[in-house]
Amino acid sequence: MKLQKAIICLLVFMIVLTGCRKETLEFEAFANHMGLVEESEYGKIMMEFSKLDGEDIRSFSTQEGKKYEFQYNYLITEGAIEVQFRDSQGNVITSINLSEDEYKEEKESLQEESNGPVEIHEFCRVISVKSRDKRIKIALIGKEAKGNFNITW
Repeated sequence: MKLQKAIICLLVFMIVLTGCRKETLEFEAFANHMGLVEESEYGKIMMEFSKLDGEDIRSFSTQEGKKYEFQYNYLITEGAIEVQFRDSQGNVITSINLSEDEYKEEKESLQEESNGPVEIHEFCRVISVKSRDKRIKIALIGKEAKGNFNITW
């Protein structure tokens, strides 16, 4: 009887511990920033910057082989950023390039269509990334970039 109670207590304790585990976002590297406003936690990274030059790296624990869907909104009005999704060893899984060229081209096109000034607030995209191991690193590599980048998963 005492053994059964001890086993039940142990099982309840293990369930509580694993059920209460909170996912975290780790900050691994910081770029050279000016005017940075960042709100980041597990499940989201939100950044606005008047200058991003260098690498910002944020990472979180994953399940190997699991596919993660990332929705990202951005507007880069100057310079460029490359967003790399890396494994725990820093190997690039996939990457995307975002630049002021996209903003300028889209703005020109919309102004021609509407015969007047337009304002672009952001672009939105979705990407799926399959984890290679137990960690995904999101690296934002800025090249004199100005704008904002928000990603959720």
